[in-house]
Amino acid sequence: MEIYSGNYKVIDSGSVITFDSNSGIDMVLKIGIAFSVKLKFSFEENGGERSFDKIVDEKSNTISIRCVNFEAGAGTVEPIRIATVGGKSVYLHFWVEKLSANNYIRKLEYAAFIESRC
Repeated sequence: MEIYSGNYKVIDSGSVITFDSNSGIDMVLKIGIAFSVKLKFSFEENGGERSFDKIVDEKSNTISIRCVNFEAGAGTVEPIRIATVGGKSVYLHFWVEKLSANNYIRKLEYAAFIESRC
């Protein structure tokens, strides 16, 4: 099955639940046969503003995404550009929400897209 949204092909999507309240989520997004990028999600609550930081380490093809104060459910409104492969941009959308009032296990939903010529 191939899925498209606008002029972009969905290359991966899914959801995952953290193991426990102290766990982040690491995943490897494979784009074609020759390229992959590691995505590392971490979560922090400090009672302040909701935000996220993206730190790119090109040497190791790792993108660290720190989600701050996402306890009520939050994510991207605009897709995040995470790579360029074969001259095509690769983007990520994600949504994080807390699943329990007392224990901060979280669910991460994500979709990765690549520019396409439908």
